[in-house]
Amino acid sequence: MIFEGFEIDYAHVKLLPIHDNAAVGDPTMAVAPFYETYQGYVSSLSGPLLDTECSASVADLGGLYRHEAARPPRSWTSLSSHFSAVLRDPWYKNLLIAQDALFHTSVVFIRKRLGYKYCFLPATTEAISSPMGLGSDSEPVSIFFLGQKTYLADSMQFALEYMLRIRDEVTGVYYANNSFRGEEADAMHLNRFFHVECELLGPFSKGIETAEAYIIQLVSASVEEHEELVKAVAGTTDHLVALLELYRSYGGKFPQISVDDALALPVIVGDCALWLGSSNMTTFVT
Repeated sequence: MIFEGFEIDYAHVKLLPIHDNAAVGDPTMAVAPFYETYQGYVSSLSGPLLDTECSASVADLGGLYRHEAARPPRSWTSLSSHFSAVLRDPWYKNLLIAQDALFHTSVVFIRKRLGYKYCFLPATTEAISSPMGLGSDSEPVSIFFLGQKTYLADSMQFALEYMLRIRDEVTGVYYANNSFRGEEADAMHLNRFFHVECELLGPFSKGIETAEAYIIQLVSASVEEHEELVKAVAGTTDHLVALLELYRSYGGKFPQISVDDALALPVIVGDCALWLGSSNMTTFVT
């Protein structure tokens, strides 16, 4: 089947029979000439082979979006060579695409599905949201800017709450920006990172529902649009598919437990499980 005529608003389709080789000879051996300009027809014959130089160029184009298998090179431990390593190592090449995918998937979901409005918010604030509340133990990062003491934002929650009140018909607002935390980085926490944060109208259950839908959107996009990228880094997409199946198996939501039940669960630290729900901490080696 051959299609032609896409330059204008119609498609010309030709369905050609495949003849018996014994009757007409091997059709794959015949070669049609190459023309720089359209001759008004197309042929089912193969075209001439590309020369070696041109073939190499086409191969290079095909590799532009090939995701190489990559693991974190930890090049940041050697600052003298880190910046040149970023330009060469497949890990950072994949990371660039992953960051772009995360940002645009987030914006499309929040803007089109939720209808929330984006807010441009500063990187500094005098309204600190942490440490306060259970589980919020990071300290604010204070700086002096033009002789005035202020703080690098860990969260712009208060500003988002204010922006949400500007127009009555707006049901949610959001932003994507840096978050700074006054704590040492470790295997589970960074002290500077980008995050997507929103403030919405509705009960706490609405916030949970929105967060779950956002997670599912990110995971679905990773599987459907960036499967090869995920495999290059993680080796598989099975963990993402399993998460989607879990969500579906619970009727379009994640399983939930109470705070008390969560505190009774063990916390894995190294090769130990620690129970934090009682005053007498119990430890066992896994």
